[in-house]
Amino acid sequence: GVGGAIIAGTDYRNVNSRGRPDAASDIYCQRINSAGEQMWTKNGVSVCAGINYQDYPELSSDGDRGAVIVWEDYRNDRGQEAYFDTDIYAARIDAHGELQWAENGTTICTVTNSQCGPRLITDKSGSAVFAWSDERSGYSNIYCGRRSGYGEALWGRDGTALAGINSEQKRPALAGDGTPDG
Repeated sequence: GVGGAIIAGTDYRNVNSRGRPDAASDIYCQRINSAGEQMWTKNGVSVCAGINYQDYPELSSDGDRGAVIVWEDYRNDRGQEAYFDTDIYAARIDAHGELQWAENGTTICTVTNSQCGPRLITDKSGSAVFAWSDERSGYSNIYCGRRSGYGEALWGRDGTALAGINSEQKRPALAGDGTPDG
């Protein structure tokens, strides 16, 4: 509404400080005003600088010049063969570039096997709805979760299955339902 933007991305600036150039990326975020000037910390705000990879961020405005960001996170990789074991984490950042939830993100889902491809929308009540592909059952199913504007789980700690069938479901998409809180 004021001509600017909030941008998030995967960042490799801390690779050398960790000594593992093959396994370290973080999530950074920056607010740009209508003139293209950086509004937050020079070179962006560190949203998550956890161990291993943090990758594929998605974000949505929080309606108050901040944003909610969700990403795939490898910090709990349990060393499964043939694929990485990813989890879903999220953060909220306010209009001043201050993180509002837990340092390095709030857990959205960390059950066994991989959770990937997170998407989100925010609503007028200040909360966020997340959806992702989840392999906890051995199949890829779509799960969803909701967090309040304070980061509290509203639909269960590790999400709710949209369909519990033994078949593959992938690539969720989200839209508000048009109600006052959606």
